[in-house]
Amino acid sequence: AFDCETDGLHPHDTRLVGFSICFQEAEAFYVPLIVPDVSLHTESTQCTCARNTNVETEKECTEQHGVSASAVQDPAYVQAVMHQLRRLWNDETLTLVMHNGKFDYHVMHRAGVFEHC
Repeated sequence: AFDCETDGLHPHDTRLVGFSICFQEAEAFYVPLIVPDVSLHTESTQCTCARNTNVETEKECTEQHGVSASAVQDPAYVQAVMHQLRRLWNDETLTLVMHNGKFDYHVMHRAGVFEHC
C-alpha cells in the first residue's frame, strides 16, 4: 500500500512532504522528505510531519519518526529515497494499492518519480 503526504489538497500546486508505504500486514513506514518544523511544537500543537504526536524538541521528533532533521536536509538522502521510490513505482511486477490513487499519481508525477506514464 502507498499514500502520499503533502502540504496541500490540490495535486497540481502541492509539495510532496513524505509518503507512507506498507509491504506486508502490520508493517508500515512513513518516510519524511521535508524537515518537520519543531519550533512550532508546543503542548497544544501536533508534530507537523504528518504524524499525530505531540513533540517539543527535534530529538523527540527524531525518536518518533526515525529520521533526523539533518538527514532529511541532506540532498543525498532525498536523492536516495527518490531513487528507491522510482524503482518501486516502475517495477511492473508489483501491484500498488493506493488510498487516493489519482491524487497520489499526479503528485508523484510532478515529483519526477515516473520513467514512463
